[in-house]
Amino acid sequence: MENYIDYYLELISPKTIIESFKSDLEFQSWCECRSKEYLKDLLEDFELHEEYLACAVIFKVLKTIQK
Repeated sequence: MENYIDYYLELISPKTIIESFKSDLEFQSWCECRSKEYLKDLLEDFELHEEYLACAVIFKVLKTIQK
């Protein structure tokens, strides 16, 4: 069972998520389809994993939602 948990955690890690996109623009488009609450949680997780370039993209999308 532990192997499944490890695999799941690797699958949802910020690094894996970022690597699944071809460009920052594609990642931004994906973020634009998410809710504000989801993006806030995502931003917090990416900050913990020091994925700061992705954080900038997420923050940019959050700013457009809050207007």
